[in-house]
Amino acid sequence: METEIRNTFKVELEIFYRMSGVMIQMIMHDAEKQNSTIKVDVNFMENYKALQEMKEFEKLIVAEDFTLTKKPLKKGGLPGIGSLEEVA
Repeated sequence: METEIRNTFKVELEIFYRMSGVMIQMIMHDAEKQNSTIKVDVNFMENYKALQEMKEFEKLIVAEDFTLTKKPLKKGGLPGIGSLEEVA
């Protein structure tokens, strides 16, 4: 099941990337037809930390290091639902 989910995730991620590119092309084409100017703040696109995080995430998916196995909570984590006392 994990392999199936991994493959589905990878395919959906690729589709999302392609759709994003098509969307940008459509916006640029419409703006050109309307003689509009599009101003974009490229600072976020040049945010190397965000780009690096995305690159590392993609590597996890491709390298199959990504797992759906539940990891144990750290000490001091949230209490379980049944552990809370009812307040009157």
